[in-house]
Amino acid sequence: NSNYDDNLIIISPSYGQNNLLEICGIELINVLLNSNFKVILRPHFRILRDSKPLITSIKNKFCNDPNFLLEEGVLDPRDFHSSKCLITDWSGIGLEYAFTRENKVIFIDVPNKIMNDEYEKIGLEAIEISIRKKIGHIVSPKNLEKIPMPVEIEITTVSGNKILKKLPVEVWKRNVEWSFTVDVSEEIRSVVIDPDKKYPDINSKNNSWSNE
Repeated sequence: NSNYDDNLIIISPSYGQNNLLEICGIELINVLLNSNFKVILRPHFRILRDSKPLITSIKNKFCNDPNFLLEEGVLDPRDFHSSKCLITDWSGIGLEYAFTRENKVIFIDVPNKIMNDEYEKIGLEAIEISIRKKIGHIVSPKNLEKIPMPVEIEITTVSGNKILKKLPVEVWKRNVEWSFTVDVSEEIRSVVIDPDKKYPDINSKNNSWSNE
């Protein structure tokens, strides 16, 4: 049971040789659980059928973790509608999630699943390709720690006053710098990114600044 809270992330890969579960599934689950997310993995039924050694490995590694659930049946609608985000590859659930939830999807950038070797003769780009950047964020399997999430920043002034600033997921679309203003009338003593450690981060040691 996931308790239906907004700290839940659903991973729902499609089938095929290059699906995200085959390429980086265990690493992805590790990153999310180590960042204190709850994770539901809902593989395509063909993965359950065709990749039994991988599924067994995932069960052995994660199923004793109370924050992990391997869903081998139908995803509970309450989980679907309360989750923080969906992570997928080329599964059609990405479109369903984006338009039903009006929420962003994270697409792991694995090779496309091509069912028709002559698709280029049609002369049209598949909607699954053309719409990805409009409804979500594309992340390389080599950069799972950079999965885009909203950023929370805690600013503490010299008097001890704390201000929580929430920046949107669009900060991940920019370059290495993002500027914002804080309405304070006294000196700032410290700044901490993600003070409650809610989001995936391989190196949290560089998340704070102090003028002391």
